[in-house]
Amino acid sequence: MQPEIREKLDQYHAILKRWQKTINLVSPKTMDDAWSRHFEDSLQLLPHIPEDTQTLWDLGSGAGFPGLVIAISRPDISVNLIESDTRKSAFLSNVSRETLSGNVHVRNDRLEQILNDLPPPDVMTARAFSSLLKIFTMTQAVWELNENIVFVLPKGRNVSVEIDEAETKFQFDFDEKPSTIDDESCILIVSNLRVL
Repeated sequence: MQPEIREKLDQYHAILKRWQKTINLVSPKTMDDAWSRHFEDSLQLLPHIPEDTQTLWDLGSGAGFPGLVIAISRPDISVNLIESDTRKSAFLSNVSRETLSGNVHVRNDRLEQILNDLPPPDVMTARAFSSLLKIFTMTQAVWELNENIVFVLPKGRNVSVEIDEAETKFQFDFDEKPSTIDDESCILIVSNLRVL
């Protein structure tokens, strides 16, 4: 990791600790181990983001994991952080401003409201946002415009149930990569998504 990226992530970590005292951004029990639980958990997605990615959407960004971490680490990608909670959006804007991350665009709105406002992304990420079936359904209007969209999604132990459920309505290719942070988690990479 380049020193300037590490410096920005450390700055982000410090802001998270400061804001967490007044806004519940992440589970309080994860704060003592926030670097591993949130930052490293987000950083492990980077090898799975295609090199030529120009635009990324992070759905339900919350405290910015993984979207803001990816944005800081890959300043060449235009990252849209989509978050309906106004206070969390304010936090995201504050971090992007203080870390001078000019490639970050915070969208304080529900996903359904902005589907037609933004250019279709090359990559979509989401962490603890919703099930695969719901993500694919909610974003269908977008991925139908770009058949090359790749989803890079951290998932937990119920991933096989989510895949089976999604396969009742959609056809897609997927690859499960083991998490480097949690033995019960994985990174699910989905491509070639289409309606059955």
